[in-house]
Amino acid sequence: GKQLLENPAVRKQPQSQDMLLWRLIGQNNVFMSDGEMWRRQSRIMHDALRQTTPIGIFTDLARTTMGLIGQGGRVRWSDVTNRYTLDAVGTTVIGYDFEALARPNGSFVRRYHDVMHAIASPAYVVFPVLERWLPRHRVRKMVDDFVDDFVKILHEKRRSPGNDVITYMFQEPEMTEVEYRDNSIVTFIGGHVRTCLYLALSAPCVAYPY
Repeated sequence: GKQLLENPAVRKQPQSQDMLLWRLIGQNNVFMSDGEMWRRQSRIMHDALRQTTPIGIFTDLARTTMGLIGQGGRVRWSDVTNRYTLDAVGTTVIGYDFEALARPNGSFVRRYHDVMHAIASPAYVVFPVLERWLPRHRVRKMVDDFVDDFVKILHEKRRSPGNDVITYMFQEPEMTEVEYRDNSIVTFIGGHVRTCLYLALSAPCVAYPY
């Protein structure tokens, strides 16, 4: 992901249009574009990320997380990191609090996990052509509804700007509405996955501080 974002020499390989992942994140984002579009979007994304310094948010969420863990015992670390990351990335990237720590079964959190689980079905990932042979109409509608709700959050962000990546992106007149949408979704998902992996790898340090 870092290479795709920063290195113009890396060429994006054509991806199967059958995969529902592309239906979710779109094709008009910094990770999928090339040439002039990539250069423009890369500059905008770098500027937006540099202007965002939400240290206090991560600190507050860490305290909330430690409060949920309490005095220790058996903890499902993957669940805790997943919820922490959704709140952290949601707040810092799009300025929206999903309340994943407080409400793990909330509507948006549940639907996000349902969408990611559905599009990651092993058979359809290995053989994307199955989407044409055995189309999953229910999953397609689930993805489209999720994207529509994400767009509503972006519209709300335009009305209520803050210290987040999307607010700074909106200050750039060179991006289209589709580019705003695709970059917002791919940044949110990429940030969530990356932070989850980092926290999972650091779990021994957190679980055994002494």
